[in-house]
Amino acid sequence: MEITQMHMEGINRWIRNYFRGLEQDPDHYLNGCEDNWLLYGTDTAQRPYLAVLDLVCQLEYENSLRKAPIEKHARGITKGDESRISNSKIVFNYDTLLIQATGDGTRPFSLAGGNFPTDQSRDFFNRFNTSPFSLSGLPFEKLRIGSLKHDNSQNPVDPDDVLGTLRFYAVRRACKFLLYDAISQGFKIRYVLDDLNLTAVAGKAAVAGNGEKVPVCTTELREIFRSWDFFRNHVTFYLDFQKVAPPWSYANPWCDVNTMYLWAWYANHLATKQINKNGTVPEVSYENSILFSCQTLFDQHNWVPAIAHYHASKPSRHRHAAMLHL
Repeated sequence: MEITQMHMEGINRWIRNYFRGLEQDPDHYLNGCEDNWLLYGTDTAQRPYLAVLDLVCQLEYENSLRKAPIEKHARGITKGDESRISNSKIVFNYDTLLIQATGDGTRPFSLAGGNFPTDQSRDFFNRFNTSPFSLSGLPFEKLRIGSLKHDNSQNPVDPDDVLGTLRFYAVRRACKFLLYDAISQGFKIRYVLDDLNLTAVAGKAAVAGNGEKVPVCTTELREIFRSWDFFRNHVTFYLDFQKVAPPWSYANPWCDVNTMYLWAWYANHLATKQINKNGTVPEVSYENSILFSCQTLFDQHNWVPAIAHYHASKPSRHRHAAMLHL
């Protein structure tokens, strides 16, 4: 992400108004910067956003900016030393995450913690490993198949490739768990959409420069979409340092008909799965009626109301938010 003149003008305007006691732009990223929050997004976008915050928090802002331009300052911020970056806690490399796979694919699989660099990262792993998102306790074969949904570049026959793929799968699930874990601890989620191909996210597609892997941000955003009835009170999206509507909203300039179709298709897919799970139990008849409406609206090419009806069914009740008692 490149800091443009437009970005700098908005940042400077916010700072001038702040120190003069004037009304500030309520949708600017710097608004609410003193709250408790975690920053989600790509590495290339996270660093500039944090660099801006770091420089603004210094009293001699203008002098600091002349000595260390934001672009230069951003390159010096690493995930390891910045607690506000979402996945600074997720250290799941070959030293920290010990995968214990059994020879029999039907027997329980387990994860164990190795040598974590910080107590914070170890504590996070322990919470993750006892959560509904953990890989531990599930059959190896089921996890292998699930992990390959996100990574087609690995050879499923090679044990080393499978274990590497499972480690990456654990990272994906840990990122989703962190959303709920952070919220349960009183944090807001700030999701930066800069440098993301949001049509590819909607279609769960691999992107250039990422091999055959689907980016982790896609996993996170689709989890937020699935349970938007829960996340809407905890997640704010930003683009160009400004608050924006969710990625599946026509209010955003990138959200064309094709992108909306992909989100609506996903809503319809999820609605169908939930209807099949619900069956004909009387207690879920009202929920099913909303989900049936989602299907009907999708068939009629009414993408926006189809998505709205899916979210109106309160899907988070069936997902991990409920299991975590949030």
